[in-house]
Amino acid sequence: RGTVFFPLPDGQGLLYNIIGTANEPKASGKISREVPCKTQYTEMLTVTNWLKKPQRFKVRIEYIRPEKLDPGTILKTLDYIDVPGNGKRDHKLSFYAHKEGQPLFKVVFINEQTSEYQFYEVAIRACRPGVINTIGLTTPVRQSIQHTLELENPLTTQVSFAFSCTVPEVLMPGASLQVPPESKYQFNFEYLPLRVGEVQGRLEFTCSDLGQYMYDLNLKSTPAGPERALYFRTCLGMHQMQVAR
Repeated sequence: RGTVFFPLPDGQGLLYNIIGTANEPKASGKISREVPCKTQYTEMLTVTNWLKKPQRFKVRIEYIRPEKLDPGTILKTLDYIDVPGNGKRDHKLSFYAHKEGQPLFKVVFINEQTSEYQFYEVAIRACRPGVINTIGLTTPVRQSIQHTLELENPLTTQVSFAFSCTVPEVLMPGASLQVPPESKYQFNFEYLPLRVGEVQGRLEFTCSDLGQYMYDLNLKSTPAGPERALYFRTCLGMHQMQVAR
């Protein structure tokens, strides 16, 4: 609120009352991204200093939807950023999601001394993950070969994995497993082919807290070598019996 007075040449004057309203600042930008799960993503946010002197901004994340971030989703950023006078500086925001979701949040840069701030609205859709890796195994028929995968649980609670495979010759221990909090599990499976050839398949793990993990399988079985030799030794006029498995 204020007044402006204009003195006139004839000795009179004009007085104006001025009332102004300062609304909240508009978003510096609205960012929308689509990122596959199990993929590390980095977004660069430009922070502007409108003053001639340097400013330090505290970085704060405010969640709009959902109100609390899912435990399987990770947002990382620095706590403060310093911007020179009349300058700009990029601020790094890292995003990683274990399972599908669409968080909407604000990244606020606030001057703690003046309470002035600027912010970005960010919407990131974590979509279905792609194939993590391709596993190739080769073995003669009727001879198994083993492979080990490492499953990690970064959460502070125990999680359950259900798993399945499209290749019948892949043998797995059951259909589900439990992984303790903040630990790793060594998952072992084996390939036991019964005929010569090549086959492609997929091994898939599903967890309600950590989403899906998919692996492509390239499996090859080669012809078997000769079986173990059988040796016979006996005297004339006598017989001997051997068992071949």
